[in-house]
Amino acid sequence: MIKFFRKIRQKLLSENKFSKYLVYAIGEIVLVVIGILIALGINNWNSERINTAREKDYLIGIKNDLEKQIPLFNSLVKRCDSILIVGNNILNDYKSIQDFSLINDLNKKLSLFFYAENFPEISTTFDELKSTGQINLIKNKSVRTKIISYYQNANERQVDMRFILSDIVYSHIYPTLKSSTIITQENLSLNNNINDLPGKLQSVLKMKLTDSDNELELFNAINLRIKAALVNQSVLLNVKDEAVQLIDEIGKELN
Repeated sequence: MIKFFRKIRQKLLSENKFSKYLVYAIGEIVLVVIGILIALGINNWNSERINTAREKDYLIGIKNDLEKQIPLFNSLVKRCDSILIVGNNILNDYKSIQDFSLINDLNKKLSLFFYAENFPEISTTFDELKSTGQINLIKNKSVRTKIISYYQNANERQVDMRFILSDIVYSHIYPTLKSSTIITQENLSLNNNINDLPGKLQSVLKMKLTDSDNELELFNAINLRIKAALVNQSVLLNVKDEAVQLIDEIGKELN
């Protein structure tokens, strides 16, 4: 093809047909430009097609991550419900009979408070998007902003729950609960061969529960555990609602 165009140029020049040569040269330049534009167009179309496919994969991945998170939110919210119910029942019983040692199944009830609420972090797809700097693959600005906002908010709530767990539950609540409870496998919903607590331990526990200073510490610990569960439950419900809304937004974008 190049030899063909070269022969035409040489023939026009040898025949002193400069004006025709000029027109031909311009036409050749135009053809080259058109060829380049077509090549760029094909390349851009191919890149756009690849990016669209990758965008879809990322959106599906984020949607799947959120759908895995929601059952975990629900489970933790139920756990908070259990803590609130049991905690309030213990405090109401204590206000009524003024003696922790006389509350039915107190040991088993207090054991429930040892189950902590950890924020369920599932952000594999978003972390990949962020680390590769490809968040702009998500072309819909509104959806992209909501995704970023959700994970920023989730990260902040995770920090909040970690603070409650480490600085309140572990530091202030657990020590009092451990000193007021005989921990058995049965109380933690595990198999246990010990059917009855040794009499000596029962006696020590009763003395512990009827001591006025210990009663105050236990009352405050239970009350604080209820407050922690309330805060965590509120956090989990709010983030769960955001996750449900984001799933809906992404579903619309995929459709």
